[in-house]
Amino acid sequence: MKVQRLKAKLSQRELAKRAKFSVSTLVHIEKGRGNPMLNSMENLAIALGTRLSRLFELTQDRKER
Repeated sequence: MKVQRLKAKLSQRELAKRAKFSVSTLVHIEKGRGNPMLNSMENLAIALGTRLSRLFELTQDRKER
């Protein structure tokens, strides 16, 4: 998630605002500590300008390392 945010040139504060999250919630999600609901993930994908499936691909890639 963080990689996508940085590619989009967004601060945590800006992404959280666009996704309708608190900054602390976004931090937890970026660190893999959060367990967001599907609609929250959709909000993140929209805010990042990407597909929802791409967020799951990134998560899977990270787990395989």
